[in-house]
Order: sequence, then structure tokens, then C-alpha cells
Amino acid sequence: MSSGIFSAVYGSCVTAVGWAAHIAWCRRRLNLARKDPLTGLPTRYDWHSRARRIARDPFPAIVTLVDLDDFKAVNDSFGHAGGDAVLKEAAARLAAWCAPHGIAGRLGGDEFAAVIVAEDADYGSRLQALHDALHQPVPWRGTWLPMRASIGAARLADLQEPSISVALRHADAAMYEAKIHAGWQLARPGEGPPAIHLRPQRASRRGISSSGTLGPHHPDSGKHSTSQADSALQDG
Repeated sequence: MSSGIFSAVYGSCVTAVGWAAHIAWCRRRLNLARKDPLTGLPTRYDWHSRARRIARDPFPAIVTLVDLDDFKAVNDSFGHAGGDAVLKEAAARLAAWCAPHGIAGRLGGDEFAAVIVAEDADYGSRLQALHDALHQPVPWRGTWLPMRASIGAARLADLQEPSISVALRHADAAMYEAKIHAGWQLARPGEGPPAIHLRPQRASRRGISSSGTLGPHHPDSGKHSTSQADSALQDG
């Protein structure tokens, strides 16, 4: 083989290897963009894309928004490591709740979204189950971190324009109504504000000591310790 031909072949191989490496790098970047590195959940864009496909299922779909309450207080009291532990556990519980016919995603910060489909129209028990799961403390480094969330939901079947984007807007409004009352709320467009589904003993769950600080939760007593509290409780 002449040197000219060898150089051409070698150059082509190098170019092919370079393109393969570039494609692999692009795929890794794309996967990172699609998956939240902390929780492993789909990011906003990827969740929205997958949620649209799930919403085409013939069974009714419900879109849910979740906002972790008092999350700033957790970060202030236990540092970012404690906050990350709460985020990861909330993501795991939400993903488990969605299975097997749904998808959860992290929209950013302490806000999550989910879409599920079911064979029946009784979503109350499903939403209550999610609410209960997101009000259980998180074990962390020999203590318990408090978790609390507000949940808003919207059924696509109740909307004049049954799209994920429209459902998210209704779920967002319902979530902020629920946040005021520490419950969950299902939006019913055109029927006025629905009843808020409250969780009992709301004040005691907030973990507020006499000094207004947030401490680790002890599941056996239903109370919070204030020995490690550093900051005033602020609603997320």
C-alpha cells in the first residue's frame, strides 16, 4: 500500500473514531440533560415529553404537582446534605407511587411532577396515599428529617383542553390552595374551588418548637426534637 493510500485510510479511521467519540459524548450530555443527577428522575423537558405519551393512554390520566414544604428550613437546620437526602427520598417515594403506569419528574428545586393513569376514576385514595407517603420522616445519619408536601392535581378528562401543559397550570393552582391548608387538592375546572383534603394534627406535624425552630422528627413519639435546630421555620 502506498504512503498516500495509507494516509488516506488512516485519516478516515481517525475521523471515524473522532466522530464516534463525539457522538458518545453528545449522548452522555443528552442523558444528563434528561436525567436529574441528584434524584435520577427525568428533568422538566424529558418528563413533559414522556408525560404527553402517557396521557395518550385510553384510561383517564391525572397530572400531579408536588412542592416540598419547609424545605428551606431543612437546608438551614441540617445543611445541603440533609436537604439532598430529603429530595432523593421524596423522588423515590413519588416514583414508587407512579409505578407501574406513570412517570415522575423533577421540575427543579423542591418541585416535582407526576402523571399516572388508572383503570378507575377514584383518584382520591391514590392522592391520599401519595400525601401520606410524603409526610413520613426521612432517616438520615442516626436521626430523622421531617418531610412535608403540598399536592395539587388535575384530571385531563375534566379539562376543556386535555393537555399536559393545561393540566399543569390547573394542578399548580390547586397545589397552592392545598399549601394554605396543608392538604391535597384535585382541581375541578368550572365547578368552583373543591374541598381541601386536610391531614389531621397539622400544627404538630410542622415540627415547631416553642422557639419556632425546626428539629429532627422522632416517629415513635410523633414529635420533633429541637436539640439540633438552627433556624426559624419558613413555609416552602
